[in-house]
Amino acid sequence: MATEKQIRDAYRRTALRQHPDKAVAQGMSKEEAEERFKAVQDAYEVLSDPARRREFDSIDEFDDYLPSTCDAGEFYKVFGAAFKRQSKWSEKKPVPPVGDDATPWRQVEKFYDFWYKLKSWREFPHPDEEDENAADSRDERRWIQKHNQKLRAKAKKEEARRLRDFVDAAWNCDPRVAANHADKKMAREERKAEKRLQKQREEEEARRRKEEEEARRRAEEEARAAAEEEQRARDKEERKRLREHRAAVGKTCRERSLASGPDISLLCENCTLGEFEALATRLADVSLGEEASRGAVHDLLRDVRERLAREEEERAARAAETEEKMRQEKAESHDRKMQAMGPWSEEELRLLEKGLKKFPVGTKQRWEQVAGFVRTRTVDEVVIMVKDHLAKGKVPANMVKDGIVIKEKYKENLNIKSGISVRDQAFTDVQVQDASDRDDLRTPGAAVKAVSSKSGEWSAVQEQALVTAMKTFGKDVAERWDKIALAVPGKSKGECFARFKELQEAHKAKRAAPAPAPAPAPTPTGPESDKWSAAQEQALVQALKAVGKDEDGRWGKVAALVEGKSEAQCQAKFKALKAAHAAKKAAK
Repeated sequence: MATEKQIRDAYRRTALRQHPDKAVAQGMSKEEAEERFKAVQDAYEVLSDPARRREFDSIDEFDDYLPSTCDAGEFYKVFGAAFKRQSKWSEKKPVPPVGDDATPWRQVEKFYDFWYKLKSWREFPHPDEEDENAADSRDERRWIQKHNQKLRAKAKKEEARRLRDFVDAAWNCDPRVAANHADKKMAREERKAEKRLQKQREEEEARRRKEEEEARRRAEEEARAAAEEEQRARDKEERKRLREHRAAVGKTCRERSLASGPDISLLCENCTLGEFEALATRLADVSLGEEASRGAVHDLLRDVRERLAREEEERAARAAETEEKMRQEKAESHDRKMQAMGPWSEEELRLLEKGLKKFPVGTKQRWEQVAGFVRTRTVDEVVIMVKDHLAKGKVPANMVKDGIVIKEKYKENLNIKSGISVRDQAFTDVQVQDASDRDDLRTPGAAVKAVSSKSGEWSAVQEQALVTAMKTFGKDVAERWDKIALAVPGKSKGECFARFKELQEAHKAKRAAPAPAPAPAPTPTGPESDKWSAAQEQALVQALKAVGKDEDGRWGKVAALVEGKSEAQCQAKFKALKAAHAAKKAAK
């Protein structure tokens, strides 16, 4: 493409040769000379203006053929020539070459990326365009430019689509692209095959480890079973020998009057096999006299009593430690709740006071209803506030600004009869009376005992310790019954579990048994039978509220709740009260 200087020099030479004066002197007519000179001037104006020169070059004769397919092996020949022709229109130079089969794939990708993003300077003048140089004003010139751009846009878009289809066709026919796809597919297949092999190896390894684990577990189970069987045999033999020695020692002691009956029972119940064997050996020694034999028995009795005393002290110490731990945990839990509770507002305290009046002592689920009335506090927070603050007659200064005063007649509503508990923390396996509800546990020296063939003798204190320990150590605690046995004085793990089963069965039987029918109230006779006291009338009103109209045997149930009145008397009194109420209402 000629430069601006070349165009200017060519115009100067042509203008000098084609000047009208020289052309007329050479015999050309004046009109023809002027026409030729004007054409030269127009050509110079077009070629010297970059925009008009671009339009002129765009409509110049050009081979616009774009192939869409080719025969095998002719890709570079067919598509290479087309790419070379189309590179004329690229604004960005240099244009990357098509390359050949040896071209690296990265350069092939850059080549197609260039052509997919090609920016063409080619223009497509439309026959209906107007000449912007003929505009009378700047606004009209701008309007003509926009109008011409709209006319050219459609052809520009169509050329871009045609060029993209050509690049797509080249991509589909390029043998390098096909080879790259084949390489990628082969790599994918190799990765899949490797993954399958890896999975098979992992499955085989897992199967091998599982078989080894099962073999090891079976061997351990067999070894454990053999050890247990051997231990059972030893225990059985030991128990047999223990029974034999116990019987022999007891018989000897009784026949020779070496100890009293309770002492002999104490020895037989608490001596070990080694102690029995040592004592039996000494008693069998004929060289020892009666006094020496009796001294050996009493020495063993002394050792047994000392050992039992030590064990009892250890159990008591463990029970005290467990109780202290429970007390500390309870105190820590209370402190955490107090810290998390946060200050109470005056409105919350006002609602709490009203809730305590609305739901007095004895109301079913009282604290849940009070918490629901306050709305902004949980049940635990309500109980803590009532128990630790309001029940003492004051609220800490840091809780509210002015404090709160509870009237003396409402102080009884603050009395908490029993502590609140959450179900997952409560002992729900079996229900046992609390110590405060049992007469036999109200004094430290209570010695009321429950005797069972499985669990042995149980005092009320031991039962209470069992219940407390089961609340402390839940079902999910490891070695639960070992820890429970440590907290129950004088009882082993097996005895604790046996007693628990007995209490559980007793509770189930109690729940399954039908409730005893209420004893019929004595029906008064005579003139006094129709008289109703204020308490009886109040009892009748409460019974009518408690027993619905649709319940079967309603009046029998009502009469059972009113002391000293029959079913007929209750019905008659109800009708009389109803008539009196209707008369009073009519009088108003």
